Amino acid sequence: MSADAQAVSTLLGHVSPDNDELITLWTAALRRAGGLYVTLDDEALRVTARGTVRMLRGLLDSGRLGPEDARRFVDPPQYRNQPLDEFVLASMLVDRTLRDYLHAHAPDVATANAATARIDPLMAAGMMQVVRLRQRRMNAGQLLADLGRLFADVRRTRALFNAVADRLARDTGADLCIICGVDSAQVEVLGTSLPPNTVGLPADLGMPRDRASWLDTLTDAPQYELVLQPSGEGLVARLHRAGWRRAQVRPLATHGRLVGAVLLVQRAAEPMGDGFGEVLQTVHPLLAAQLSLTRQRADLNQAAAAIDELFDASPNMMCVLDRLGRIQRTNQRFREEIGVPGDLVGMPLSWLVHPAWVERFEVLWNRIVREGQVDQERVDLITASSARLPLALEAHWLEDDSIVHRQCMVALWNVSAHVEREARSRQRIDDLSQFAHSVAHDLKAPLRTIAGFTALLLEELPEDTSDELRAYAARIEGAAERAGDLVSGLLHFAHSADMGAGASEVVALADLVEDVRVKLAADLGAAGGRVEVVEDATALLGRPVPLATMLGNLVANALRYSDGDAPRIEIGVRSDGVGWADLYVRDFGVGIDAALHEEIFELFRRGPTDRPGSGIGLAVVRRIARAHGGDVSVESAVGRGSTFFVRLPTP
Repeated sequence: MSADAQAVSTLLGHVSPDNDELITLWTAALRRAGGLYVTLDDEALRVTARGTVRMLRGLLDSGRLGPEDARRFVDPPQYRNQPLDEFVLASMLVDRTLRDYLHAHAPDVATANAATARIDPLMAAGMMQVVRLRQRRMNAGQLLADLGRLFADVRRTRALFNAVADRLARDTGADLCIICGVDSAQVEVLGTSLPPNTVGLPADLGMPRDRASWLDTLTDAPQYELVLQPSGEGLVARLHRAGWRRAQVRPLATHGRLVGAVLLVQRAAEPMGDGFGEVLQTVHPLLAAQLSLTRQRADLNQAAAAIDELFDASPNMMCVLDRLGRIQRTNQRFREEIGVPGDLVGMPLSWLVHPAWVERFEVLWNRIVREGQVDQERVDLITASSARLPLALEAHWLEDDSIVHRQCMVALWNVSAHVEREARSRQRIDDLSQFAHSVAHDLKAPLRTIAGFTALLLEELPEDTSDELRAYAARIEGAAERAGDLVSGLLHFAHSADMGAGASEVVALADLVEDVRVKLAADLGAAGGRVEVVEDATALLGRPVPLATMLGNLVANALRYSDGDAPRIEIGVRSDGVGWADLYVRDFGVGIDAALHEEIFELFRRGPTDRPGSGIGLAVVRRIARAHGGDVSVESAVGRGSTFFVRLPTP
């Protein structure tokens, strides 16, 4: 029995990224594959599954997997160290899952068989294309090492580029390889894989830049297929007259500036295969750097070297993107955090985004393109070990006299280990922490002695001791207790220096509030106070212990400055843009004068009040907030209560 074509088409329509049932089955199949896939959480796995099904849908519609789509299973960091058999196993499992799904939803066996007959060769071809790309990347890595040795050993420019062109022609299977240098005035042939006079070129070919129209398409295209034409007197016309018919052209750029091009030329008129793509992608940075070094003047090289040193010296992760969001440069900190040695140039930054953040990053990138710059935004990247890296991001476009929005400078820093922006402030805090820790430890023992002997003195005083003398002893005891509380606060402040370090995790407000209720049960009971959670739909990203400490300090502060019986304290979390939220604590107490809104977060700074306190609790709050990449602020007026807002990252 033959299958009805319409029934097959309807059945294959189920292969869609919007089919939640299929995505759930696909996700389960990936998790069964183990390895890389079990390091991703459920949300990330679903995003990965949805993206793969979307590409399969495209395969069904177009019949082929584009090189860029195939590279998404090769170049992102998490795939760098993935064993090939693990990838093949995952492919087989999802293929089996898809076949079972189609058979379960087909009206009859013939329709199911016809549908799988269409999908099976596409899946197999796509998998083999990825496998071949991985093998080419390994071969390209060896080529990169060999070219590096050539650049180190060969001193004469012409001999060097002739040798490089010869090696590229052999590795790509091209009939002829030509390497050109480009500046604002001219295009010059620097190296050829065959002697120039045998391929129709003079030995010292150079031409005005404005006559090389074939270069105009290279600004935005990573690679370009050129059909050689006989018109004109330039390079293209000379090659055509010598019998060459087609070329693949790869621009060579450094720091966003075109410095050269590689042409892989053939005599046949048919299009070339795609085997050269991985080779040129890999050697592009090395060739571009060498051309730049060869062509630029010494003073420009020195300036570029100084900029590179500043770029690499940054304590933040730094990268430069082109107009299409592709990485042009990264600094050492960026490569260390991602866990990839240095072959990221040309890769879209979106490929490094954690699967759970792909859709949000697309919105953010559109904002960057539209608005020109963003500040203090959130994005999560994924490392080569599949770890999730929560980051804060700043981005702005660099402009010059000719092209606007050509390069985008991006700075990122880990929100769970925030680096203070002001070096002087950071040093002051560190010094103060060490001082507080040292002084507190030195004072604890004598304070315990004073408190102990004062208590003993009060017990042993004769009955006829004057009330005035007893009052003096009681004042000494009270002062010792207050000093002990101050020492404990100093130790707490010193300890808070490390409260934002380490791995972050998803934290629910309900868990933090429960911890605070337990620890402050006595104080809440004595005051008859109650804590109400008014907004808790948004989770936080951080370390539970310091976040609970921070919330406890805010609640204790609210309780201390509330008036009347049964004071009420409101707690909530509300979204504050993509990747951020405000944790807030509101009281209905005495309020704070506007002139003191900044000072109260400094160590030992308190407003004029008779309420107990050491002036340390809010300083700890600010320190923990900044250690998580956020900050703290207050809205308050005298007699109208206070609301403290802590900006924190979200998953």
